[in-house]
Amino acid sequence: MWSVSSRRPSRRTGWHGPSTADGLYHLALLHETSGDYQAALATAREVLDNNREYLLNLSAAAKAAAQLGDAHAAAAYYEHLLKVFDAEVAADRAEYQIHSAMISGLRSEVEAFLDRR
Repeated sequence: MWSVSSRRPSRRTGWHGPSTADGLYHLALLHETSGDYQAALATAREVLDNNREYLLNLSAAAKAAAQLGDAHAAAAYYEHLLKVFDAEVAADRAEYQIHSAMISGLRSEVEAFLDRR
């Protein structure tokens, strides 16, 4: 089982512990990787309860919902992600810069999912 420490490995990694939005995104990814999609969704929603526009956790929640077979919820997360995408990217958050490779392909990934519905 994965164990997540609250230590701060370095500024370069962007990891600031599981209590930050980025930390909870990483924790959601760990849950997803281990196949615990319920935990991944719950973890992503912890951030979304306070910030509905946070792209990383919108993506994590959508992917977890899709894995759980809830295409309607996944589509809702993805549709909201598209709605707020440009404004969130313009906010230029440090964690979006850290995850720039993921963010750069996110819109096309979301659109592809929604087109398959």
